[in-house]
Formats: sequence, structure tokens, C-alpha cells
Amino acid sequence: MPSTSASKEDEETPKKKINTIDNYFKKERTMELMISRMICKDGHTLSSFCTSLDTRYLFAKCGYKPPNSPNTIRSIILNFANTVKTEMIIEFEHLKKQNQKFSLTFDEWTSQRNHRYLNLNIHHKEKYFNFGLIRIRGSCNAEHTISLVKDRLISFGIDFDTDVVGITTDGASVMVKVGKLVSCYQQLCFAHGLQLAVVDILYKKKHNLVLEETIDSRFNESDDDEDPVDSSESTADMAVIISYPDFPDIEIVTKYSDLLSKVRKVVKLFKKSPTKNDTFLQKYIKEEKGKELSLILDCRTRWNSLLDMIERFYDLKVCIDKSLIDIQSDVKFTDEECSTMKVLIDCLQPFKLAVEALCRRDATLITAETILKFVFEKLDGINSILSVELAEALRDRIKERRSIVITGILIYLNNPNKYYSDMRLSDNTFPMPKKNLMRQEMKKILNQVITNDNEVEDVGPASDDSDSERLLSDNLSLKEQLEIKIQQEKKDFRKPLNRVLDYEKILKKEMSAYETEGVRGKYLSLIYDFLTSVKPTSVEAERAFSAAGYICSSLRSRLKDDTINTICFLRAYFQQDRGSVI
Repeated sequence: MPSTSASKEDEETPKKKINTIDNYFKKERTMELMISRMICKDGHTLSSFCTSLDTRYLFAKCGYKPPNSPNTIRSIILNFANTVKTEMIIEFEHLKKQNQKFSLTFDEWTSQRNHRYLNLNIHHKEKYFNFGLIRIRGSCNAEHTISLVKDRLISFGIDFDTDVVGITTDGASVMVKVGKLVSCYQQLCFAHGLQLAVVDILYKKKHNLVLEETIDSRFNESDDDEDPVDSSESTADMAVIISYPDFPDIEIVTKYSDLLSKVRKVVKLFKKSPTKNDTFLQKYIKEEKGKELSLILDCRTRWNSLLDMIERFYDLKVCIDKSLIDIQSDVKFTDEECSTMKVLIDCLQPFKLAVEALCRRDATLITAETILKFVFEKLDGINSILSVELAEALRDRIKERRSIVITGILIYLNNPNKYYSDMRLSDNTFPMPKKNLMRQEMKKILNQVITNDNEVEDVGPASDDSDSERLLSDNLSLKEQLEIKIQQEKKDFRKPLNRVLDYEKILKKEMSAYETEGVRGKYLSLIYDFLTSVKPTSVEAERAFSAAGYICSSLRSRLKDDTINTICFLRAYFQQDRGSVI
């Protein structure tokens, strides 16, 4: 054993501190930052910092003492939000000095307290900034919506008329009118168009297929608050009916209606009765799948729930048949009905994949074009009546939403060969504009978003009269006079343009050089950057609403409007890994 004297010497000898690279950087993990992130991103409540003993203990171990009042916690996150807002304003000013433009996505949402909000997001290339929730009081027409958007943008130092190149909204009548009143471009949400195409075919309500007059119950895009179909509702009027009086074979048209009504009936049978579900259905499901799986009931406002319902039902078809026999039910499914289910699944799967791809944050109008063409390609390959009708409904919805000129410009600036190839195809759903029309639109964009204040014209070296007078008037030495002459020759003299740039001529030259050399010029690059910021969907606002629904839950329904706005604003800020400290 070592001696005690040696051990004492080891204790008295100080250990050498090992420096790492982290020691040379200051870590700023403030209490305000941690509390704000825990509330806005992690979902902690305001009162948890006052009532949770473990949370207060952990803060105390780190040298912090959280306040004892929820109002003080609320003030902390409000102050931190103001700091973040100041940083954003500085970032926007920097981007504006670089002549960068932005696009917007916004939509309306109603909370559990029946309060209406407007969520606003601003996009710059692949970056986005959530500006929180704007409380809507009373009715909100198009003019009032524009006023709310402009006021929130001004608070961040952004001018709606000069700094915004495009907006993306859903197809509600109010939002369509907003697009008509503003000077920038409007893109209607493609993801919503896909949903409405499915609703047009599979959820239209018809009183009679042939005998009675056809009644149009086209799905209204502004009706976003319709209650889903649940086990307590009658779904007789929700039966899926494909109504086309001119179609010759009525039996083939109505088979999807009868089948889906039958599927819903069986799903409700097991969802309403826990005894039948546990005793019969889940027994067979566990034997086959090794775990419990519940049946899914669809709802109109979420069309993909129809696909989920059919896929789950088709996957558990054998288990369901055995359970129906055990409970002595008269409902039975034939092989033909199973084949019909498979066709329905095959037709809806491309829609689901397309929506997921369109809702990606890196999606642009160029990728949206490819995604939509992919859907048509898959529907054409199925070769069924349902696929034909879905494709036709989707074509109508795309024609309502697709901006021909803007999409054509983006495709041309991304790949001229692709533009000319699409021009030769002459597709009615995806037409391409002529080059002259695109050039006029690009000229309009440049005149709208670019000023000539900083434009200069090369005039070559010239003498400076002020410096010449200085040489004569001042008593300078010969060395100093020579140095002034040398500096005059080094200067690249320019004078401001006193004329408006001829963008028509400039664009012709840049487009010609782009097609031959493959390099975009200055102004073509600016236009491409401007238009790529326009998003094909308004899904970013829907993401904010999902978060807001989680924040404004039944347990936290008394939050004030400014608190909800701040939490949603900081949640998006932290989700982009900003303000993170490792």
C-alpha cells in the first residue's frame, strides 16, 4: 500500500487544468433563454416553473432561481421575444440592402375559445420566419386582412408593397380577393387543390344519381371547420357517390359509393362496441400481426383519412371477416369488392405522396410542376374509371391555381431545354407561355422591385475639376501634387444614370447569352431568386395552427392573445435551431 505521506503530497499538488477549445468561447445559456425554449418548444406551462419542485431544483443546481409568479415567467418570454424580434429586424435590413425580396404564406385559424387568428410566415429562398398569430376581431374581409398583414410586416421593418414579390394562400373567396387587391403575385395552395379534387369525386353529395336533377354541392374551400365523421354521426349523406349523368354504366359508377358505405358500417360496428372489438377483432389481429391495430374512420375535411381507412381495412380483411362470422353479422365482402378496394388504394396513394412532397419546406413551383405531373402519370397507368375521373377533377383544380407565366419563367430560368420541351408538348393542363410574354412579365418584375438610384454608367477616366483647382489654390509641395495626379488616374470615374434602363433590351441580351452559354445574367438571376421564394402551398401556416392547437389546449385555454402570439413566434424560432447553446 502507498504511504500516507505520498498520498498527502498528491492531494497538496494541484492538478494541471486541461484547456479545450470550448474554454475559449463564452457560453451564454441564460435563464431567460432556457425558460423561453422550455415553454415555447418543449411545451412546459407557465406555472410549472413555480410549482414543479424538480424543475426549480435543477435550475438552482445551475445557479439560477426561477421566479415564483407565472406573470413574471410570462414577462420573461415576452422580453426574450422582443430581443429575437430585434435580431430579425437587423437581419431583414441586411437582406434588403442586398436587394433581396420575400414571399408570404398566411391563413386563418379558430381556437377552442372561438377566437380567430391570422398566421403570417415570410420566406426567403429556403429560410422562413414565423411572425406569430395576429388576432382577428369581428369580421375580416379582404381589405382588413391586407391591413393586418401590412401592420405586422411593418413591425418587422418590411414593406408589403416593395419588399414582397408573392403570396401563397388557400382558395377561400376572401383570400382570392386579397390576391386581386395586392400588386404582388398570388399562388393558390396546390396541396389544398389535391384535397378538393378528391372531395369533388368521392365526397360530393347527390340526392339522386339519375332520376332527380343534379345538385351541385361542391366543397367550399372556406369551410375548414366542418366536424369530422365520427361514430355518433349518421353517414348516410356522406356516402361516396360519383355522379356523372352522361356516363353510360351507372352500376360501375356507384360501386365505390356502396363499397365505402359498407366499410364505414363495419368500422362503426367495432368502434362503437369495445366488447366486439376486444373479444373478436383484436384476438385475430394479435394472432396475425402480433400487436393491436384499430380500425380507422374517415372524415371529409381530411381526405387522406379515407386512404388510411381503406388501407387499414384492406390489410385486416381476413381478421375482419372472421370477426363478422363470430358475431353472426350479415355483412360480407366479396372478392370483387376487395379488388375495388385495391383500385381505390392505388388511385389515392399518388395523391398522398404528392401532398407530402408539396409540403416540404424546400418545395418550389418548379418541383410542384414535377410532382403534379407524377400524379397524372401514375393515374394514367392505373387505367380505371376512378383514376380517369380523379385525373379530370385534378386538372380542373390545377388550372384554377397554376400561374402560367410565373411557372414558365421559373422553368425557363432553371432549364431552357425543359421549357422548349414542354412548349412542344402543348399540354392543356401545363401550358407554357411564349418567350415574348415571359420577357414582358420579367420586365414588369424588374420595374416593380428595382430602383435606378444606385445604377451607374461607365464614362471612362476624366479630369476632376475640383482637384485641379485644389492644385492651383493650395500651396502644396511638388510631391503632394504628384500624388494627387496619380490618385486621379487610378480612379474609375462613373456618373449616375439620368435615364431609365431599357430592361427589354437587357433581358433580350441576357436570355440569348443564357441559352447559348448556360449562365444567367445579373437580372435573370435576380428574377430567379425572387420567384423561387414563392411557395406552392400554404402548409407553413397549417403547421403553425397545429402548434397553436397544442398550445391553446383545454388545459391552457386562458392564455392571452399576446402570449399565444409570442409562444408561436418563439416556437418557430427555436425549431430552426436558433438560439441553441451546446
